[in-house]
Amino acid sequence: MIRWSPDPAARVARLLATWRASHYDIALPDGAIGTLRIGQVAPPAVQAWQRPDPVTAFISAGNPHAKPLTPMENSLRHEALRSALRGWPCRLLPGIGHVPGDAWREHALFVSGLDLATLDAFAREFDQDAIVTLPAGGAACLRVYRSEWRALSVDEAHLDWVT
Repeated sequence: MIRWSPDPAARVARLLATWRASHYDIALPDGAIGTLRIGQVAPPAVQAWQRPDPVTAFISAGNPHAKPLTPMENSLRHEALRSALRGWPCRLLPGIGHVPGDAWREHALFVSGLDLATLDAFAREFDQDAIVTLPAGGAACLRVYRSEWRALSVDEAHLDWVT
């Protein structure tokens, strides 16, 4: 089990704000882009692709614990995640997380067909502090794996704290 040292409140607030402001773009099979936003219901085309699964997730392997890596390191981690998921009964679409107007881009996968416990295990295996989950018909939620941050969070809307 990995033990994290407490992060300063300002860093936690900045990360949560960045993740809330992010656009989580999904490359749909027809070539269109479907965008998830925290607290918003997914576009109809994303919901259609998600069916019949009760939950989907936008998950990355890059920048573990929100610490920047080189593009090559992130690319290798992304391919490792894709490879690990190939052995599971799930469907995948490519995605990119970004903040409009910012240089940050992070490759991800939109995963359907796995339960939350399995998604949590992948997030932890790839040292992610959070993933985006989308319950069928519901709003996108930030699923956060850093329970020690909860006391530092001011806005709890659409955050799911995992212990």
